[in-house]
Amino acid sequence: MLDHQNDQPQVYKFCDEAVLMLGLLEDTFTLIKRTKGTAPIKKLLEIHDILNTNFLILQKFQMTFDEVWIDVGTLRYLNHLRCELFVYHRSDFESPREFDTYSRLLARFINLVILRLKNGFGIDDIEPIVG
Repeated sequence: MLDHQNDQPQVYKFCDEAVLMLGLLEDTFTLIKRTKGTAPIKKLLEIHDILNTNFLILQKFQMTFDEVWIDVGTLRYLNHLRCELFVYHRSDFESPREFDTYSRLLARFINLVILRLKNGFGIDDIEPIVG
């Protein structure tokens, strides 16, 4: 979650990806309200939908966090959306620094999931991203 007082990311334990995902859901919604353009809002809505869908799957079917994210294409698409927001729409946010913090947290989340998949499922065709 964003620390709105000093824009510093909070520290998470290595296995708290689910908590980080919930925080990203909240932060995505907050950024939607603080965005000037419709194009970044559409991308943020896609990110929110992906995270929320996976959260609902975790709840409803009691799957493990790893099983939900076994779809590597979804992780790549989340990163693609993050990069597009950063490159093309960073100036559309009321507070670009707040968006920068969000982007780092989303990159950290994606990297943590990738590491879990590589270690737990032996998926080798995906590399961690640079935050």
